[in-house]
Amino acid sequence: MISRADIPKFASNNSNQRTADENRAAVRGMIAYIGTWSVDEASKTMTMNNEAGSFPNLVGRSQKRIITSLTGDELKYTNPVTSEGAVVEAVWKRAM
Repeated sequence: MISRADIPKFASNNSNQRTADENRAAVRGMIAYIGTWSVDEASKTMTMNNEAGSFPNLVGRSQKRIITSLTGDELKYTNPVTSEGAVVEAVWKRAM
């Protein structure tokens, strides 16, 4: 699951009482998917094979990411073609 850090909290603590605007902000601020992945060191790419997720259009599809930095504790990659046409950089840090 990948989520923005600045998603606003819902006004109600009851998850069944969210407003349409609150739902929209939450959905636009995160994506979740599961599946397998592989790394091609020669081309510095990572391929994710989506088996399930919050955006059904990606299920059954593979996505490539360009690895920009990889250390023992951190992975940085870019998604050059998001569904919104933006270029996004993601940073994953090892949990201690």
